[in-house]
Amino acid sequence: MRYFRFRPALLVALALLVPMGAASRASASTADPTDTGDVTRHHAQVDWVSVRCVGDTLTGLVQARGARGEVLTLELLERQRDGAKFVPAGRAAQVTLAARKRGNNHYHYSVGIGGLNARAYQVTVRPSPRAALVRSPVVSAAECAPGPVVPEAALPILLPASMLVSLAAAGAVVTRRARRARRVRRGDPQPTSS
Repeated sequence: MRYFRFRPALLVALALLVPMGAASRASASTADPTDTGDVTRHHAQVDWVSVRCVGDTLTGLVQARGARGEVLTLELLERQRDGAKFVPAGRAAQVTLAARKRGNNHYHYSVGIGGLNARAYQVTVRPSPRAALVRSPVVSAAECAPGPVVPEAALPILLPASMLVSLAAAGAVVTRRARRARRVRRGDPQPTSS
């Protein structure tokens, strides 16, 4: 008897649970994709960031994938002294993603560092609020070569060089006069200038 009394109650409970499960699946499928926490499917992905320094500009590549038109902001960090933490330098670069299923997903960027006086630099990007921060390698300020400007020669180099040129010119004049004087003494005909 107990068995038959318990069975209808079990069936009623199951009948109530099945629609609740279906409703929860339906609500999950119609939920806002930004609320699911699925970062990889609905936000950009950044694999790596490279950086190099030329003159007063940091340049590099970002390898990223995402929706067409999505904008990634790359923030410049600076370190003022050895052992200190990196802090924002107040400068950034942006890249706009193109929807590419295959091929090269590399995007160029550049950030000016003119006027900054740091010991090292680093570029970071966070593809979405919930994603991990992607960091570039650290670039020492000493690696930043001067720009394409031809340096002026120093005065200590120019002075001896100009003295040598002057002495050579004076020697040529003295030698020519000495030859002319010898010809006059010998009675040789003088070359005529036209």
